[in-house]
Amino acid sequence: KIGNIINISSLLGIRAIPNVPLSIYGATKAGIIMFTKSIAVEYGPYGVRCNCIVPSTIRSPMIEPYLQDEKSKEQLESSFPLRRIGNTSDISGADAYLCSDDANWITGTTLTIDGGFSAK
Repeated sequence: KIGNIINISSLLGIRAIPNVPLSIYGATKAGIIMFTKSIAVEYGPYGVRCNCIVPSTIRSPMIEPYLQDEKSKEQLESSFPLRRIGNTSDISGADAYLCSDDANWITGTTLTIDGGFSAK
């Protein structure tokens, strides 16, 4: 076992969302997903695993302004089947798993963490 690489992309790298004009951002995030797959294939023979986490909306300073207004907050939360916005521990738990020995046969994959948004 040599190592693990965890890349972070975005839901916009796998799904276009109406009224969200972020095409260049989405294209770069899609590129990270393909980069992950390429690294997994290229460096797998050396014992390096590479996976990608694809989060959706995670509570952060960038999102906080949308949470100040109760109507905006409810609208945002209701867009997720789990009816909440993700938090950093949702991502760190997935990261810890992908780096663990329990995931030693997982490489080149994308783990979407989005409260069920992409299931709709």
